[in-house]
Amino acid sequence: MKKAAAALLCFITALSLFWGCGNGYQSNSGSQVKVTSKNVKLGVLAHTNASEAEFNEELKRIEKESAVDLYHTAVYYDNLPSMLMGLESGKLQEILIYDSVARYIVHGNDMLELAELHHKNSLYVMESFCCAVRMEDKELLAKLNKAIDEMRSDGTLAKLTSKYITELGDKNPPAVPLGFTAGAPVLKIAITGDLPPLDLIRSDGTPAGFNTAIMAELGKRMGMNVEIVQLENRARASALLSKKVDVVFWTMIPYGDENRMPENLDKPDDVSVSEPYYMDKVVHVKMKQ
Repeated sequence: MKKAAAALLCFITALSLFWGCGNGYQSNSGSQVKVTSKNVKLGVLAHTNASEAEFNEELKRIEKESAVDLYHTAVYYDNLPSMLMGLESGKLQEILIYDSVARYIVHGNDMLELAELHHKNSLYVMESFCCAVRMEDKELLAKLNKAIDEMRSDGTLAKLTSKYITELGDKNPPAVPLGFTAGAPVLKIAITGDLPPLDLIRSDGTPAGFNTAIMAELGKRMGMNVEIVQLENRARASALLSKKVDVVFWTMIPYGDENRMPENLDKPDDVSVSEPYYMDKVVHVKMKQ
């Protein structure tokens, strides 16, 4: 995961990276950030199915119907590094990203800081992270859901969240051993590899991060060998549907009332999503003044 006044302005809401199947609101009591323009250029990781124009059309509608103090124009980027370059060069005023990612990059760059939301309702969106599979792969989906439910029940999800996100601090995301069982079927997983601490391909080529740890555990429980395939964000759906990969980390744009992004704006018709394994809010990051 996906990812403005409620669904947006913090995620504009849904970033989809990655990738969620559920949502919820929480209040943000912080003071509003001062801006010099009524129209803020906002970097967003490119969605797979929804074009930049479609995304901005929905964003404009949401902000018009909401109690906002300013408006945003979304600018698509293929990956986090290029989006950060856009922010640091002044091409963007803010970027939209998951809170776990935002806090990680802010911690490592003293020129960046979290930006308060600009809308008067002071709400942010919670995104649910899921696994996306081809709709025809019903057996695989059932196995994923069973394993996710077991990991939630036995505390494994909580332990992995703590190790790879909550307690990570200023450390680099640890490498994740994928394991190998001779003769076991292969499960090809697509990751962007540049979204720490969620998923990351380290400089030495080893996979790391929370999503990778989740898939390693899922593979072990399903009796499958996990193979990581690194792809750009917007290439994930086509790789899944063309059978280059079997699973993609996914968050879907939140849906609900008239002030929310429409359901399935970025979800291909032939894709099914698993039960969620993690939730995160979406926030804005800006340069320090």
